[in-house]
Amino acid sequence: MKSRGLLICALLAPFATQKLRTAPQDLPPGVLLVSKVKAHVKEQMAHMPQYTCLETFERSRKRPGPKGELKSQDTVRLEVLFTGHKEFFDSPGGRDFKEQDPRVFVGSGLIGNGMFAGDLQTLFVSDQGLFTYRGEQTLAGRPAAKWDFRVPLLSSLYSITTPSGSAVVSMKGTFWADPATFDLIRLEVRADEIPPLLEITDAITTMEYARTRIGQADVLLPQTGELRLLGTSGEESLDRIEFTHCRSFQTETSISFAEPDALLGPAKAATAEPNRAAPPVARALPFPAGLTVTVALDAPVTDRAAVGELIEGHVAGNAIFHGKTVIPNGAAVHGRIRRMEHYGDMGGYFTLGFEFTEIEAGGASTRFFANLDSAGPLPGFEWMISTETTQTLQTMRGQVSQSTTENVRPPALPGVGMFFMRGAHFEIPKGWKMVWKTQALN
Repeated sequence: MKSRGLLICALLAPFATQKLRTAPQDLPPGVLLVSKVKAHVKEQMAHMPQYTCLETFERSRKRPGPKGELKSQDTVRLEVLFTGHKEFFDSPGGRDFKEQDPRVFVGSGLIGNGMFAGDLQTLFVSDQGLFTYRGEQTLAGRPAAKWDFRVPLLSSLYSITTPSGSAVVSMKGTFWADPATFDLIRLEVRADEIPPLLEITDAITTMEYARTRIGQADVLLPQTGELRLLGTSGEESLDRIEFTHCRSFQTETSISFAEPDALLGPAKAATAEPNRAAPPVARALPFPAGLTVTVALDAPVTDRAAVGELIEGHVAGNAIFHGKTVIPNGAAVHGRIRRMEHYGDMGGYFTLGFEFTEIEAGGASTRFFANLDSAGPLPGFEWMISTETTQTLQTMRGQVSQSTTENVRPPALPGVGMFFMRGAHFEIPKGWKMVWKTQALN
């Protein structure tokens, strides 16, 4: 290790001397910008709060052979805790985070970890990558600067385990960042220099990032991702990954459990600072499954909003379970925008996702996990978008018109209300009501 460190210093010394003589405006395109991106990501990770997310893996597999096709294998949901530069896992709804390897929770199949910070630590904090600027382009409707990168084997922490063995591989790939805010937008990582013992030809990870409110901070978190593994036999495994219900994680010395007939009540947990008011405590017990909760927006939401932006609402009418009020009328509901995608086809429409994660009343905050069941009338609102296309075919009997109807439904995300808004712009007014139905965390 000592000789390697000396070699790095020797290689960097001439560049450092040259840098002192070079004005910033004379640097190659992208050099100054990538240094700002790296500094920005490093700063973000240094102040990252502890938080948990519900991580959902939709796993598919294609068997070897010319007739093989990707078929759904199963869905795996885990609670993941990020603390410092490490990830810990537990079953959904759990708070006993001990496991650092998600394979403990699955019998077989493709699954990965390090999605939150492993690659970011290597590329932007430890600065182990060799970067090549590829210019600017538009990505997901926003300007994005693009770089290719490579991480040599000696600097890589990318480990792959297959039934035939385990090995560390080098990394290569591409990332995109906002040239104005320096926020990371997308990261694609591919395994390189793969040893034959792994019996794979490629391993590709793609992550999409956006800002999310965690406690009092706006932090850059992964939103969705994809993990793909290609075997030498022709077998293929694919995980589509969604991160939902990301929340601040606090370790309490005690947790107050509400009475069965009043699941939401005054907070009773102790605080480490007696001179300060105790913050709302996220209860370990969620609401009973099947509870119907009507939520009304406290402020309008427009197409100018961004993914991760906070949305606030309140419970409209008592939420009653088995004849008893579980959530009182007027209780505050906290959430965020989970999806905001604009498409120009089919007449133009937006795919929207609302995610409410907590309900607060009586000084206590309780985790809220529910699916959108119905919604009030709203111009442009659609659960499904249909479009009809007509094709003219020339046959022996002449021309025949054939019509085809295409139905598009929004993706189903756990604990997220997904729907469409027609048009090039939209405004969802204050007071718009949505009916949610609580779900079990499993």
